[in-house]
Formats: sequence, C-alpha cells, structure tokens
Amino acid sequence: MINKHKAEALLALEDKRGRIAPRRVVDAARDPSHPLHDLFPWDDSIAAERYRLDIAARIIREVRIITEVEDRPVRSIRYVRDPSLPPSASGYVALTSIARRSQAAIMVVAAEIDRAIGAVTRARAIADHVGLRDECERELRRLILLREKAEHVGRSKRKPVGKRRPRVEARP
Repeated sequence: MINKHKAEALLALEDKRGRIAPRRVVDAARDPSHPLHDLFPWDDSIAAERYRLDIAARIIREVRIITEVEDRPVRSIRYVRDPSLPPSASGYVALTSIARRSQAAIMVVAAEIDRAIGAVTRARAIADHVGLRDECERELRRLILLREKAEHVGRSKRKPVGKRRPRVEARP
C-alpha cells in the first residue's frame, strides 16, 4: 500500500515542525496526479458507505455490560470481534454468548493480548528514542507470558467458578 514514493509524498506534507494532519493529506491527494491519490475512494457513494460502516462499528464497540463474577461487578465491552471470522472479515459477537473457557473465549482473550503486545512493541520502538526501551521490553515479556497463560487456561479442564449476570450500560 505505502511504497517509498508514497512515503516521500507523505513526508513532503509535514509542516516545519514535523506535524501532519489528515485534512492536509486528503486535500493533497485530491489531485489525481498526487502519489497518494489512489489510496482513497473518490467515489462519494463508496466513501459514504465506508464511513457509515465505521460509525456502525464504533456504535457497536461503545456498548458496555456489567457482569457479576463471584459477587463482584466487572465492567467490560459487550461485543468483541467474532473469533470465528477470517482476519479480513468484520463482525462482532456478544461477549456473553461466548462460553467460558471455550476455544472462542480463549481466542478473544488472546486477540486482546495480541493487540496489547502490538501496542507495546510499537511503544518499544518509540521508547528507544527517549531511553525507555528496557521498561517496554519488560512489559512485552510479561504480556507474552500472559498470553501463554491464557492459552494454558483454555486447555485446562477445570470448571469455571462464579456466576455471570450481565446487564447493559451506556458508555460513561
């Protein structure tokens, strides 16, 4: 998607302090001869539909639930990415419909931890510039161990403990 030529075109849009804004990128890319032009949908009906889908996904992600687990309230999102879908597909499933300790539940937890690993991996690269790489490296190792532990729990045959009584709440 982004080759060297396109990356250079993007760098050229930075201001004198190295800042760049999406509006500036879109405005420059409107020109059909600009290297970034082909990365955008210029058919307004397609762009509008993609925008509506983005809004729908945001609405879905904003619903929260409170579940009683071992007599303590646990607040979380209601919908998670459906682990049965291929990576290129978009879709959500209610967290409450995923059986505890099922393969789907482990896949959901592993995916969340993978996102955290990705964020810390990115932070580690940035932290090199400010001298915090070692701290990020420690957290990265802890996350990797947590992912392994989650997968181990998924293979365990123990019965889940506690009750789940979900109720929906609006996002604060």
